[in-house]
Amino acid sequence: MLRALHRRLGIALALGILAAAVVGATAWFVVPRSKYTAEALLHVRAMPYRILFQTVETTDLGRDEYDRYQKTQIAKLKSRVVINAVLQQPGIAEFQMIRAYEDPVLGLLDDLEVGFSNKSELLSIKLSGDEPEELATLVNAIKDAYLELRANEDHKDRLARYDRLKTLKQQYADLLKTKRQAMERLAKTVGTNDRETIALKQQFALQHLATLESELLQVRSDKRKLEAELATLEREASSGSDTEATLTATELEQLIDAEPSVVQLNGWLAEAQVNYDRAVEQLQRVSRRYQSDPSIVRRRAEVERARRALEDHRDELRPVIAQRFRANASGSAPTRGFEIRQEMALYENLEARLASEIEQLQQNSQSLNINTLDLQSHQDDLKQYQATFDQINGEVESLNVELQAPPRIQTLEDAVVPRQKSEKKRYMMIGMATMGSFAACLFGVSFLEFRTRKLHSAEEVVLGLGIPMVGALPRLPPRARRNDLAVRTPQDRYWHNLLLESVDATRTMLLHAARTEGHQVIMVTSAMAGEGKTSLSCHLAISLARGGQRTLLIDGDLRRPGVSRLFDLPLSPGLSEVLRGEATLDDAIVPMPVEGLDAILAGQCDERAIRALICGEIQPVFGRLKARYDFVIVDSSPVLPVAEAQIIAQSSDAVLFSVLRNVSRAPKVYAAHQRLGVLGARILGAVMTGAHGGLYGNDYRYAASDTPAPKSGTTAASGREGAPS
Repeated sequence: MLRALHRRLGIALALGILAAAVVGATAWFVVPRSKYTAEALLHVRAMPYRILFQTVETTDLGRDEYDRYQKTQIAKLKSRVVINAVLQQPGIAEFQMIRAYEDPVLGLLDDLEVGFSNKSELLSIKLSGDEPEELATLVNAIKDAYLELRANEDHKDRLARYDRLKTLKQQYADLLKTKRQAMERLAKTVGTNDRETIALKQQFALQHLATLESELLQVRSDKRKLEAELATLEREASSGSDTEATLTATELEQLIDAEPSVVQLNGWLAEAQVNYDRAVEQLQRVSRRYQSDPSIVRRRAEVERARRALEDHRDELRPVIAQRFRANASGSAPTRGFEIRQEMALYENLEARLASEIEQLQQNSQSLNINTLDLQSHQDDLKQYQATFDQINGEVESLNVELQAPPRIQTLEDAVVPRQKSEKKRYMMIGMATMGSFAACLFGVSFLEFRTRKLHSAEEVVLGLGIPMVGALPRLPPRARRNDLAVRTPQDRYWHNLLLESVDATRTMLLHAARTEGHQVIMVTSAMAGEGKTSLSCHLAISLARGGQRTLLIDGDLRRPGVSRLFDLPLSPGLSEVLRGEATLDDAIVPMPVEGLDAILAGQCDERAIRALICGEIQPVFGRLKARYDFVIVDSSPVLPVAEAQIIAQSSDAVLFSVLRNVSRAPKVYAAHQRLGVLGARILGAVMTGAHGGLYGNDYRYAASDTPAPKSGTTAASGREGAPS
């Protein structure tokens, strides 16, 4: 965009100045004249005043929250409630500016200006008009009504919140009292309200219960033992036989099971079996081959040892128990039966007492558990209620102090009667309109120029279009272009040398391509007219001739010939006559002032010449010229407007594109390049005309030359190359 503006800077400045003058003059008469302005200022603090305590209202919520608060206050100030309150005050409705409104409320809302200046805490209330005394009175009335109706709402909200918190505080105090009374009753039932003590009591009760249950099991075991012995004695007595008393195998096994040593061994076996089962269950979760695990093998061995020990001990006890039974049964059966019945009565009494005591202990334990859970629940609730009560109580005490703080919004400055009108706003509007129109013109011109996509540098050709650069010709100042090739001043000598070096550099590239690929006929063309192809053709032909090459320059632009005008030569006979068969090559060839350079001009073009060109008559002409010259430079017509350049390109050995800086457009050059590429033409590359300093830069010159290089201010010149296109 800046390059586009630079190319059209003159037009852009002219249009911008003209538009700015017109718009500025119009704005001077259109923008209304300034009026008196009355202003009042309010200080709206970012945070409410705080005396000592931090409350909900004084908590800093950040800049975003304050921005919302500012917008809310502006909306409150510019509300119908405030304006109606102002209009109801005595004398306000009789003001001249109020009577001038069709709707006083809407009129005041439209004219009232309210806002915070530069993100500060100062709220400005402005009103403009032609009556200064009425303005000051109205602004102060609006300010006072706002403070009374809207701004003090914050203080009222804090009072209402204070009352609600006091009520809530009393409710929680009553709730805490009820909870404490319930806790005291439960604590009396449990015996304590300490959790550790309650846990110890529960543990002691469980241990006592386990002891009683163990004693009950032992009593019942002894009772069963006595019952078995008594049954045996009664059976022997009823038989009336004096033979030796016998004992069945089942009775013998029962007597053995009742032996304390057997009971102990059974306990050992049961414990070993339980340990084994637990180990198997744990290893089954992590391993499939748990049977071979060392711990399983060890515990299995313990179970086997306990079982063998039990069996061996039972085998040892069988004869002992049988002998003892026979001894008891032989002489003292009635006495022993009486003793057994007494012991059984004792065991039954003990069993009943133990069962009753266990049942009572279980009931007490269950009641203890329930009361303990209720007590813990009450303790948790009381703790939560106490925390809430403390928070509410703290907020109540803080608000009780902070309610004495000054209001958040205070009057900083009342409106006074204005004495002079302010022209600043009007001048700013006129200046903005003027500068805006000027900037719009500059932007419009630069945007339109930017859309043309004119090529500015060789990099845009190479990187943007993919066309290699063969050379670049310098941008000559107007004086050098007017002097043409004449050298009259040191400045002319500098530009002459710079142009020669740039053209010779292009010639070097062309000679290299000719040696490697055998090119002789070189067509020079451009995408559109006026892009410096004729100047490039002439300079290139002259440079080849100076380099000792026999060179022929052909003006192939039959419709708009330029070589004859450049060298001031007659137009015919020329190429058109040769194509029509009206002249021979010898008749058409014209010697040029430069040694080794000849030319064939365009001649008088007509439909016959164009038709002959289309039919391929140019091909044999080029064939004969190749035998007579080292190089044939053809200045053809542009590629895109007409088709002649495409026909000549198919008969030429190579094509050079002429690109004029700040004139040639990238889409056009790309389209021409693609069109010739489709036809199979060999494109050597592009030569940019108008590049600053050519290929060597402005500071490069012959070492033997004492010609100073022109200053940077003279290197840039406007306008195109002086030669025809």
